[in-house]
Amino acid sequence: DDNNKKQDGMLTREQIDKLESLDFAWILAPKPRIRYTWEERLEQLRQYHREHGTFRIPRTNGTLGEWLHKQRQFYNTNDERFLKHRYPKMLEIGFTFTKKPVGYQKSWDDRFEDLVSFGRVHGHFNVPCPDFAKDGDHSNNNDANASKANNVDFDEAEMEKLRFYKWVTKLRYDYKNARLTKNRLDKLNEIGFHIG
Repeated sequence: DDNNKKQDGMLTREQIDKLESLDFAWILAPKPRIRYTWEERLEQLRQYHREHGTFRIPRTNGTLGEWLHKQRQFYNTNDERFLKHRYPKMLEIGFTFTKKPVGYQKSWDDRFEDLVSFGRVHGHFNVPCPDFAKDGDHSNNNDANASKANNVDFDEAEMEKLRFYKWVTKLRYDYKNARLTKNRLDKLNEIGFHIG
């Protein structure tokens, strides 16, 4: 059934356009979720740069911002497939990547964007503790020795999940104990974050 496929985001842009040209009545969703190919996203990025003069797109600025964030993650984690096939195409349109320095810590605003993205994907802000961290106490590990938690090497993605979990845990503590600035508190309230 086409209505169910549309709701699940399974229709291509071409299929949606054809149905809408026939004045198809969408029952389940007023706007279809369109899945773009990587090349279509690259073209959107090129167009954004033409219109705005920059490649700086916040993750909170819709799905193009999320897509660009993922490309940066592929670059920063040295993803072989990305570096071989897609990285050169991004360089061709003038996009430049910068590696995050060793020991880099995300700003409060960067973490807040991560929280917004998490909420959008999961429908809540209850960030789970990564499974590998549940067996031991990693609360005193800093970034320099965090990858050797319990003498086991963890990849950067897992350690980032742990750092994000710790940030949200501290955020809840600060929220509960009125240790946040009014600006930060307003931002959290705006997205529906609470400690309940």
